[in-house]
Amino acid sequence: MGQTVTTPLSLTLQHWGDVQR
Repeated sequence: MGQTVTTPLSLTLQHWGDVQR
């Protein structure tokens, strides 16, 4: 998982993972 382009979906998923802690 080393993509140079940070897709909105990826960011959202990451953010959700942090929020759903």
